[in-house]
Amino acid sequence: MLKRSVFTKGDCPQLMVGMITVACLLMSTPSAEGTAAGNRAASDLAARDLAVGRSGSRLVLYDNGPLITTPGGGAGGADISELQTSLGMNTHGAGCQVSLGNRMADDFDVLQPWNIESIHLYAYQTNSTTTSPLVDARLQIWDGPPNAGGTVIWGDLVTNRLLTTEWTSIYRVSDSSPSDTNRPIMVAVCEVPVTLDPGTYWLDWMLDGSPSLSGPFQPPISIIGSTTTGNALQYTTAWNAFLDSGTSTAQGVPFTIHGNLSGGTLIDFDDLSNLEYIDSHYPDVVFSPGWQAWTTSSSTYPPHSPPNVAFTHETAPDISFDIPIWRLGFYINCLNSGSDTYTYTVNDEWGYPLQDYTVNGATDLYVEFFADGIRSLTISGTGPNWSVQHTIDSMIYYPSEYLDCPPNSVFSQPVDVTSPLINGYSSDLDFGSSTVDWYLVSSGESVSSIRWWGFLSSSSTPEFRIEFLMDDAGSPGTPAQSFTVTPSVWDTGYDFYGYDLLEFDVDLPQPVFLTHGWLSIRGVLDGVFYYWANTSIGPDLGLQNLGSGWNAINSNMAVCLNHSAGPPTPTPTPLTCDILWDQPLSAINTNAYISQEFPDMDTYSSYLSDDFINPVSWTISEVYAPGELWNGGMTLMHASMLHWRIYADQGGVPAGDPSGGGAAPFWSLDLPPYEAQVTISTGSNGYPSNTAVTLATPVTLPAGHWWICFYPTMNYDIGGQFGRQGSDTTNALIAQFINPGEGF
Repeated sequence: MLKRSVFTKGDCPQLMVGMITVACLLMSTPSAEGTAAGNRAASDLAARDLAVGRSGSRLVLYDNGPLITTPGGGAGGADISELQTSLGMNTHGAGCQVSLGNRMADDFDVLQPWNIESIHLYAYQTNSTTTSPLVDARLQIWDGPPNAGGTVIWGDLVTNRLLTTEWTSIYRVSDSSPSDTNRPIMVAVCEVPVTLDPGTYWLDWMLDGSPSLSGPFQPPISIIGSTTTGNALQYTTAWNAFLDSGTSTAQGVPFTIHGNLSGGTLIDFDDLSNLEYIDSHYPDVVFSPGWQAWTTSSSTYPPHSPPNVAFTHETAPDISFDIPIWRLGFYINCLNSGSDTYTYTVNDEWGYPLQDYTVNGATDLYVEFFADGIRSLTISGTGPNWSVQHTIDSMIYYPSEYLDCPPNSVFSQPVDVTSPLINGYSSDLDFGSSTVDWYLVSSGESVSSIRWWGFLSSSSTPEFRIEFLMDDAGSPGTPAQSFTVTPSVWDTGYDFYGYDLLEFDVDLPQPVFLTHGWLSIRGVLDGVFYYWANTSIGPDLGLQNLGSGWNAINSNMAVCLNHSAGPPTPTPTPLTCDILWDQPLSAINTNAYISQEFPDMDTYSSYLSDDFINPVSWTISEVYAPGELWNGGMTLMHASMLHWRIYADQGGVPAGDPSGGGAAPFWSLDLPPYEAQVTISTGSNGYPSNTAVTLATPVTLPAGHWWICFYPTMNYDIGGQFGRQGSDTTNALIAQFINPGEGF
């Protein structure tokens, strides 16, 4: 709540109105397709967020793009992949027949070493049944484009790698004939035992099937409303871009890569005799009390033989990590002799489910999933009998890898370059989009520079609008401080499906003294679209507005707010003119008296004014007004505006007030606190609360009796309270206070 002033209207001490000089008024007053996005043209990206990665199902390392356009929209409720003839497209699929020597190729990025086990390819033969006719799959991997200097590093076009094949429950159809069934799409699961280091690779393949049918044909990535979906190649007699024959636009092709990540830490508990073994051998992992080291032999269930760690309750104790984890795998067992069904859920530290799985009877199950930067987890379950053992035989975890925030960072959400959940969220003035994230900075720490990460649709020199927004009941409010900046740009070397992940750094024109609120970073160049990268670090409070209101994106934005050397403590510039009026701070009365306009609580807006008399005309060039902050106030830099007013005297009180009552002021000035004319210095309670202003145009004040008022416009939620301090002088009349809204 607001602190009530310690005096009532008309009952004020004399304010320290400062010093007024022959040329200066120094006023001292009292203080009262996951990956498919990488295949879209820049023009297509303007209308949507840049999705440069996505989570997949268990063991899916990479997904090159979507195939289904309408789930359940086909014959018998099957999914369909539509050729959009309404857009002028004309290619159902491209030939990739072994018998004709035709091949397909498309690229993929590896961000962390992969142990690939299999690759899933998709094709159809026209007029086949839903029993797959595919019999042959040959593929190889290149370290660069096969038509531009690449070299084959694995595989060949001789060996048949096909393991299994079946119908995907998808039909390839025309949008004008969605019930067609003559092109059922099959999946070809191919054995690909290879480990790949980070880099960009090209997959090259060919398929064969029933000789009595035409094809096989490769369907393209299909996205409703998009005619350009990638950069695939087709080989007939030479490599050429895979283009739709109707629109001549480039196409991508769908495939998925399956396997395990290389570089994870495996805990197999082979030598486990107690949980202290884990603590000593795996210092990054802590099994909290309640987990049991299970060493009892089991002849009934030999796959589940000890040593394991076990839990015997619906909610297992925590497993915590000293480092953020972005992927986890468990070998979990249910030692149940019957056929009971158990459902397990792995939850993150905020209680949100990461993975669900179900077992029946005595089951040995491996599950691997994205962990999104968690530091702890629990396993909860439902089932009839929790007296039996539920154990973990082994666990593999992969630490997250972050780009760094500076050592002086006071708010740190660096980008996680290992996470497959990285997205780029549109935040661009030209497009009309805005993305924000919540920030929280410790009291007394200013922000002088910002580092953040994102993607640009072109290599033009970027310009950004940075705004620190006040909180409005949980939503972004009005800007407290705003800057237009041109940051330095660094290419991180990480390429997310064709888009460079860029790091931006900028020193702010003025330090920001805000403890909390919403941060907005938006691109401002015409025709250059900006996408702010997200990160797994943080409470997932990010919001986005695409023109119709704020919506939660359930993520965090990658940004570092960096501390300056400290709040500015400049000494006011020594006067080069005579002091006209001086009411120094009281040595006895240390109270502060409110003088502040509250946009968020306007009935409490209150103003203090004290008088002075000039027997002759004065030319005023400087005004100094000390003050004090309390109730969470840390600096006058939180103010959106500072105000100075001089009113004529009317019967011993000011003739008007800042709310608009009475007469207009003889002179007024309104400046933001970071304006070059304004100097904010440290007040008596240690916060930047004293104000000196040098007037660009000096004020000529006729001889008379005047009242001077200084106050900031500052939200209580952001800036706390500001007030003026008393003076021991007895010049003229005592100060006057007014609270027009009568909130006090």
